[in-house]
Amino acid sequence: TTVASYYKQAFVNYFLPDANIVAVTPFTLTNYFDNFAFIGKDGSKFPQWDAIVSIKKTAGNPPR
Repeated sequence: TTVASYYKQAFVNYFLPDANIVAVTPFTLTNYFDNFAFIGKDGSKFPQWDAIVSIKKTAGNPPR
């Protein structure tokens, strides 16, 4: 839950308000590095998954 809280703070307070950031991608979604994963080896979702999913997102159209 601590990691989930840090992720949510980073997105809400830094990434989403910054117009220069157009994407934030996780290092790995699954079990290769459990300390960074969002999904466990058994397919269960870690709290950081729920924290990111719960954040309201706005669709964008960044310049190409």
